[in-house]
Amino acid sequence: MRNIIKVICFSTLFIIILSVAFVYSTNTNNSHTNGSSTINQNDVPADSIDHSHSSLANQPKNAITQPTKKMHIPLDTFKIEHPLLEHSFGVPEFVNDEVIVFSIDSSEDAMGNIVAISRDTKEMNKVYYSEHNTYLEQLVGIKNSLYWIERPRTSNGTNSWMIKSMNLSDHSVQIFRKGISEDGISPPVLRVNQSKLTWIENTIENHIVTSTAFMFDPSSVEQTEIASVQLKEKDKNNREGTFFNIQRPVNNGMLIDQSVFKKNNEGHTKSFNLVFYPYDKSSPITIKENVIDLIDFTANEDWVVLCKMGKIIVIDRSTGEVIYEIPGDDPLMTLDTPYIMNNTLYYRFAMEKIMALDLSTGQVQEVTKSRSTTSKILNSDGYLMFSYMEAVNPEENSLAEFNIIKNPQK
Repeated sequence: MRNIIKVICFSTLFIIILSVAFVYSTNTNNSHTNGSSTINQNDVPADSIDHSHSSLANQPKNAITQPTKKMHIPLDTFKIEHPLLEHSFGVPEFVNDEVIVFSIDSSEDAMGNIVAISRDTKEMNKVYYSEHNTYLEQLVGIKNSLYWIERPRTSNGTNSWMIKSMNLSDHSVQIFRKGISEDGISPPVLRVNQSKLTWIENTIENHIVTSTAFMFDPSSVEQTEIASVQLKEKDKNNREGTFFNIQRPVNNGMLIDQSVFKKNNEGHTKSFNLVFYPYDKSSPITIKENVIDLIDFTANEDWVVLCKMGKIIVIDRSTGEVIYEIPGDDPLMTLDTPYIMNNTLYYRFAMEKIMALDLSTGQVQEVTKSRSTTSKILNSDGYLMFSYMEAVNPEENSLAEFNIIKNPQK
């Protein structure tokens, strides 16, 4: 099984590298009935599990030699059963103190569904389904509202898309925003942090691609344009300008991986820079230039985290000094979806397990044991979530395990 996973991850990375080298459009983090449904909950503190992987991270500087002590990481574990899980992977995409919400695709009906679970009564209800022949993806939530992307299942290189929203109190749905993605560019990827919704839109006019980063603050009901760049590509072998690839909202702004094209005698050169764009629209700050093989990233006021093939690099944001360089169990497998909660960094290794790094000591600890298939980590305000399929009972494919980490300071 491990070799199969390795092949899958290596093949996936190879495809990603090819696509990044060939086109500018790396903004591609697309995620994608009523019936008897049951749910059971267990409170499983992670430090009660015997994890033999705990160790100090490789630290190029400021090495720490103090004895390690296991971190207390309480997990709420929900075992979910739903008929649609027989054919689709389910992941908790929005969580608050009252509900757990996830989307699930029905290939037979050619539509997406949104399912809400009461954390009090454990009742599970389908609260929305998309139109026939549409995908429902990128589901996120802020307070009592959900946001997601809907788009047609068929495409000829041009994707029309809509951002829709739902009020969880009355299940009313509105079209929040809509647009068209051309020339094979993916629809927006929705992300949330600190009760703010962010995304990137790309438009093309006269062979000029304009990338625009947006932020929506529900408390002010304002959609704000944070930054905009342009890429001239009348001749795609001789491009000039900048293109926004992937964004992550962080404290007080958006962290964006962007492609920079510069003309030369042979056509153009291409590099990747990681840039912070403040919400107050003050001058952007280049966090890292000429980043090679960047898979994922995040930051807060103190730290910048870079996920690369086989390792994670943690940088002191104020000095630019590399403090930790953490290898994965296999140099050919990816590490992704990093999130900083308090002074702990959570991330996923391959499709196998969730890990935690104590940023004050450098201690690395397993949150879950190695098992496949483990989803990427997602977030709601005050929560981190991930799921595991085939773990509960391999004979029952309609089962999934939802895991939730709550920020104790929220």
